Parts: sequence; C-alpha cells; structure tokens
Amino acid sequence: MSIDTLKPLLIILAIGLASVLFLTLDSEDLPNLSISAAFNRLVDECQAAHPDWDEETCEQIVRNEIRLGMTSEMVVASIGEPRRILDPRAEDQTYIDWVYVTSRYGEEFFRFEDDILIAVIEGEDCTSCGISLDRDVKDSK
Repeated sequence: MSIDTLKPLLIILAIGLASVLFLTLDSEDLPNLSISAAFNRLVDECQAAHPDWDEETCEQIVRNEIRLGMTSEMVVASIGEPRRILDPRAEDQTYIDWVYVTSRYGEEFFRFEDDILIAVIEGEDCTSCGISLDRDVKDSK
C-alpha cells in the first residue's frame, strides 16, 4: 500500500478515536469555551480579591474601562500602572497627575484628588489644556 492510500484511512481512524474520546468525557471534564462565562469568572475573581468593590466596578475593570470616581487602585487594576506620576507643583495643590501613554489616545493625564479620579486631561501640557473626556471615560455612578 502506498502512503497516499493510507492517508484517508489514518484520517478516518483519527476522527473515530477523537469521537470515542469525546463521548467518554463528562461535560464537567470539558473546558467552558463561553466568552461570557470567562468574563463572569474574571468578575467573580475581582470581587473575591476586592470585596468592597461592587459588581459593576469589577465588570468595568475586566473590560479595561475607567470612570470618574474610581480610586487609584481601581484604575491600576483596569489599565495598569502609569508611565509616570507627577508631583504636585504647589504646596497647596491637592491633586496628583498620573501620566499614561497609549497608541490610541496618546498622552493623557489622570488627575486624582484624595485618591479619587476626578478628570482625564489630554495633551502635552496638562497645565494649559482643557478637560476632555474623549477617552470615553464614564461619569461616576
């Protein structure tokens, strides 16, 4: 027998073995391939790690979304560490700016006051630019 004759037989044999294996497994043994199930698992893990965060906040974090009113810890959980943190320029200044740089949005300044995100400012010089929410930042609840 030539190899060309054996190929179809080997394929049929492989399919048959895979079918037998599949039929002998319980549904509990199969991985859950549902995207929504994976999303829900990540939300559950977020809530288990941070019981004081509500479900909506954990859903936003899993989707890498941010909203005004989030704490600095929530922002880090959602989009990661900032590129740099700018120290307040004046002693009486109550806010601190975190700088993020992305290919989609460029340079952005995330302004925190008392550890709460109060604004997202775009531009090269955050002291002279206006506040813009073009990044689709959600308002706090």
